[in-house]
Amino acid sequence: AYDIALKYSGKFGDNMKLAGAIAYSDYPSDDATRQKDKLVNGSLSFLFSGISVTGAFGQMDYQNVTSTDPDSGKDYYGYLGYMANFTDAGSTNFAIDYGKYDETSGIKDDEGSTYALYVVQNLNAFSTECYAGYRIYKREDLSALNQKFDDISALFVGARIKF
Repeated sequence: AYDIALKYSGKFGDNMKLAGAIAYSDYPSDDATRQKDKLVNGSLSFLFSGISVTGAFGQMDYQNVTSTDPDSGKDYYGYLGYMANFTDAGSTNFAIDYGKYDETSGIKDDEGSTYALYVVQNLNAFSTECYAGYRIYKREDLSALNQKFDDISALFVGARIKF
């Protein structure tokens, strides 16, 4: 078994940052039905003047033993954020994201996705962040069973106090 990873992060000027990583693994599987699994994944994030963008991906290649085994699991993720200073209390941050997952559960033709909208208000005088978010999870099994699942919606509200 072996793996390798490359990472980079840098700052350009006063208000631009870039960070990224990519990794590759080749290892024997713990699953007795598969001989070997290979994994590649990576991400890239960019921040410029209050706008942040992130993209990520991953792929697991399976060595199939039967026709019902998946060929590979894949996932994709995207994030877009914006930070603004509307008040003297602290910055206000907005974000949306989306993730797509295909056969990552190890089940042939299994698919899932998620997307969310978040807002965070920083209260600098209290070292506190107040946040609210809404996320939807979707899953669909397109295998021979053709199972259908209801979407899951989640509302997140809270605060984080830093001390």
